[in-house]
Parts: sequence; structure tokens; C-alpha cells
Amino acid sequence: MKPTTILSLALFGASSVTGHCIFQRLKVNDVDQGQLVGVRAPSSNYPVQNVNSDQITCNSGFVSPVSTAVVKIPAGAKVSTWYQHVIGGAQYANDADNPIAPSHKGPVLVYLAKVPGVNRPSSE
Repeated sequence: MKPTTILSLALFGASSVTGHCIFQRLKVNDVDQGQLVGVRAPSSNYPVQNVNSDQITCNSGFVSPVSTAVVKIPAGAKVSTWYQHVIGGAQYANDADNPIAPSHKGPVLVYLAKVPGVNRPSSE
């Protein structure tokens, strides 16, 4: 499989669905890639609601600095993800909204995409 990276987090909200959180971390074959490594995370967990806008695929208002890392995911790899309602986890002791507020449950989407211009071995 070609190297991939997390290009964006797109959260889809509808009047009857309120699911939203922030994708912050991933593991590849149980190896943690690190907080916001290869992830373009938005600074807010508020969902993108206009499905016709560029933000549905590219999002906006990213946490700075935006990671330039490329996370390589080989074919057949086990990929695990970590979501929280804010970057870094609980905002305070006994944060009832951590990891995802009870009122924020619903579908959450994350896109993986090829990274153009990255040198790839011909065997991949």
C-alpha cells in the first residue's frame, strides 16, 4: 500500500445527529505514532455542517503547527485511532465530557488519503 497520512478530520452534523470530537492520534500495528503526528486536527470539535463546502474534506482552523509527517501504513496493517472532545484529553479532573461528551455521540468520519510527491519504493 502507498504511504498515507491523515489529511483531515471531517465531522458531519445533521439536525438529528450531534456526533463530534477530534481525531488526535493513531497507532499502526500497535505502534503509537504520537499526538497529532500525521494528523491535521481542527482547533474545535464543532462539526462541519455544510457538506458542499471544501471544509468537509479539508476542514479549517487547524491546530498549529500542522503536522507535516507522513505516516506509512502497510497493506493489511491494524490501524487504531484515538478521539477526544478537546486536544490532549480531559480539561480538568473528573471531566465528564472526556473522552466524548454524552451529548456528542453519533457518526464521526476520518479520511485517509495518499500523499502526493512522497518517494515510494517501487515494490509498494
